[in-house]
Amino acid sequence: MSLPAALTWLQLLPNGMRFSCANAPAWFETILRQHANVDAVTSHAAVMWGKPWSDAASEAAKADAVVAINCPHVTTSRLIGAGHSYARRFAVLPSLEKARWFICLDTANVAAASFSLYTPSRKSAHVKKAVARMLAKLRVPGWYRDEIIIACRETPPLEAKIGGLFPGHTIRLALSSGAPEPAINRKPSASVIDSSGDVLAFVKIAASKVSREIVEHEAEILAGLALRDVKVTTPRLLFAGEVDGRYVAVQSPLPGAPATAALTPQHKSFLAALRGAEKPLPELNMVATLRPRLAAITPPRPDLGEVFDCVLPIVEQRRVPSTIVHGDFAPWNLRIHDGRLAAFDWEYGELDGLPFVDELHFLLQAGLELEKWDIDAATAFLCDWRDREGDPLLAGSIEAFYLLDQLARLLGEGYSREHDMVVVYDQLLRRLVPVNEPEAALV
Repeated sequence: MSLPAALTWLQLLPNGMRFSCANAPAWFETILRQHANVDAVTSHAAVMWGKPWSDAASEAAKADAVVAINCPHVTTSRLIGAGHSYARRFAVLPSLEKARWFICLDTANVAAASFSLYTPSRKSAHVKKAVARMLAKLRVPGWYRDEIIIACRETPPLEAKIGGLFPGHTIRLALSSGAPEPAINRKPSASVIDSSGDVLAFVKIAASKVSREIVEHEAEILAGLALRDVKVTTPRLLFAGEVDGRYVAVQSPLPGAPATAALTPQHKSFLAALRGAEKPLPELNMVATLRPRLAAITPPRPDLGEVFDCVLPIVEQRRVPSTIVHGDFAPWNLRIHDGRLAAFDWEYGELDGLPFVDELHFLLQAGLELEKWDIDAATAFLCDWRDREGDPLLAGSIEAFYLLDQLARLLGEGYSREHDMVVVYDQLLRRLVPVNEPEAALV
């Protein structure tokens, strides 16, 4: 089960604390009771909601940690004076109940840099982000609704570990709750910011079984990329491992600005650099592991296995370049710096995959998410792309494997057959590869 977005701040406190809470809204007390420890007999964290400092001071002095939400006149300096050597203040956007971002308010530069966690895909969202950054940097009052202060007797394990990776820097963390509901793969993340407002790193924190598998896989991919002579820019893995019972991966930021939503020559050069030596298509890890992944889906989807079994014989004699696949090559995961493309979020990466999968994913995602294609438009795009590639049978097979791979991922993570993207991929697969005559359909 994923951690509720409103409790993302729990990542900043040590595991095993006992929480008490009073005067909070019922929805908040309910999720705190469900996801935080209320029975531990070790250290105690006092969660205060709306308490003025005059009422909160004595409790703050006794507690091992304090979580102050919208508490008048409760400040980091007062909590430090009460014996808490660690105190951090955040604005919660758009609200605590629907939390997406926890913007660190320690300094104007840090507050502005906290927005680095968010890479919008639409122009209107870019404008909103720019305005919010400006208001944060100018310290204009009233630009956020809820604030939360986290205080502790000593620096919590997560920040202590990350701080040790950057000796000589005073760091602050800004938090993101991850993808909005109903995303099953949601995980908290953080940006590591120094006192001048420079982003030093990004952190991903596994908060569920699914998210741990994803974070661990990305760490493996980044480590694998570092060992290869790949002529593209990717994040460097700075740390991966357990921190206070949580699996954490820390990676370097990428310079530059968000990339365009159009497929440019820079995009194609990036993807071309990921292609390696040719090998038999069935021997690619992406293909060889796909059938077992489809068989492992619960509840079973034997129909997807049937499609795979129909398509593979058509191209099993083909040789194709073994290709490093990003796995979510989309505008919101790319940056441009000095005319060169760079990619982050390698959570679904594959070091031995099919060529053209990332290009296909990019164009399809841009159409579905940004241009709001319906199924007819998406099907027309896939048919046109297949016909333009010069080898329609191979291109059509790559499309089928791509759709099967996406379905195996989504259904494997626990999404239902009724989920929007599952429905879209299902319908596209049915239109492109009817099981009774797959070869005819692929050409």
